[in-house]
Amino acid sequence: MIICHIDKQRSWTGQINRLFNLAMGLSERGLNIHVIAHPGSQLAQKSRAAGLNVSEIHLRGWRSYISILKLSHYLIRNKVDILHCHSPRDHLVGFIASKFTRIKHIVRTKHNQYPLKSGYWSRLLYRKCSKVIAISEYVRTSLIKDGIEPDLIETIYSAVDTDRFKPGPKPDLIAHELNILPDENVVGCVARLHINKGIEDILYAVKFLLNAHPDKKFKCLLVGGRWQRWAALAQELGIEHRLVFAGFRQDVPDLLNLFDIFVLPSRKEGLGTSIIEAMASGLPVIASNVGGIPELVTQNTGILVPPRDPQSLAAAMKFLLQDHRKRIEMGQAAAEKIRAEFSIDRFINHTLELYDALMADEKAVTEKKCTQKTVLKKAK
Repeated sequence: MIICHIDKQRSWTGQINRLFNLAMGLSERGLNIHVIAHPGSQLAQKSRAAGLNVSEIHLRGWRSYISILKLSHYLIRNKVDILHCHSPRDHLVGFIASKFTRIKHIVRTKHNQYPLKSGYWSRLLYRKCSKVIAISEYVRTSLIKDGIEPDLIETIYSAVDTDRFKPGPKPDLIAHELNILPDENVVGCVARLHINKGIEDILYAVKFLLNAHPDKKFKCLLVGGRWQRWAALAQELGIEHRLVFAGFRQDVPDLLNLFDIFVLPSRKEGLGTSIIEAMASGLPVIASNVGGIPELVTQNTGILVPPRDPQSLAAAMKFLLQDHRKRIEMGQAAAEKIRAEFSIDRFINHTLELYDALMADEKAVTEKKCTQKTVLKKAK
């Protein structure tokens, strides 16, 4: 079985992280895995460094259509059985290219909760798939509402490597580097610091919390790129002394052990990879009650708050900051939930079962056709 993953994204996102974990896990199980990525993308660089078969093809803008021929040749030359698409553009390009090849199956993963934008054409693309993977039950329900047949969709949750992300002692060296004192609690998040992640709400919540309890000893740590706009807002709110912007980091598993509370009040979220990593690290989570997040964060692993509601967020932060025992209990429950339901092994095995079922169906169809031909020959 030869499987090719294709994705157009240039930067490293939760979507790309899921793809990479899947490709590596399948490769380690002995499957022949290929990755097609946009030239110079982080997916291409990291996949090649990890020893995967990588081809770089333009998958953005008008040049992606010129790449259809190149992709077709690649699929034929490498005798790919399953083309697994992860974004709308690469799905479209892959579908067209498949018409010039003998590829057996197209699989599409829906990584977000956004409705299908192109109506009939989007539904047609999805219906031409052998299987559609939803990253959460919320996403699956959204697809069904958009007219995709339920039998075509299978939910396979994203996962985390629990050997890398796990509870551990606070990293004193990182705390010293970031100027966080031993007696200060740490709240915040590791994420793409986009407005849809609710970063603005976090800053206003810190402001409300400090106005009511100026003596609280805590720092708000935000880890991720493009933080400058939020530094300006922190200064405007007069809370810059409580904010730490760490930028993009490679040491995320260690960094998470510096936190006491993980906060991500996303305005939209298909599931939330960063929440899974935080929970695996034994952190209680405060998150917004949107998308697939309630499938992760329950009453014993964290607190759900309404989106765009910094006052409710501040109240939840205050509650957990003043209750050390509750934080520990929630953090332990969170780590146990991830190990049981969101492990890499479970994720890889579930996806591999889906591939195996597709190939078994293909084999059964082929054998049936061969039998029918044999019967016809004997009849003649």
